Amino acid sequence: MNDNFIKHVAEAHIGTPAQVALSWALARGIAVIPKSTNEIRLKQNLHQVTLTSDEMRMIGKIERHERKVDPASDNEELEWVFHEDKMECPVI
Repeated sequence: MNDNFIKHVAEAHIGTPAQVALSWALARGIAVIPKSTNEIRLKQNLHQVTLTSDEMRMIGKIERHERKVDPASDNEELEWVFHEDKMECPVI
């Protein structure tokens, strides 16, 4: 996490940038699966911070240029993943 605002929020909440990002996503109802092989970071990822509405809004404006799945538009493709009776695998 190299974003200065996320670092600032993490310091203000005595947390890590990863905790801020995970807390933001979870507060928005987004399921997250953090990846780490470091036991300390795995434990840190379990703790959420309570973000203010202004922090939530500002973090939401950060452009990361990453692909995100939009459940509203990708719902049909995701159905293939969760139904075993389908014989074909989707391209997601």
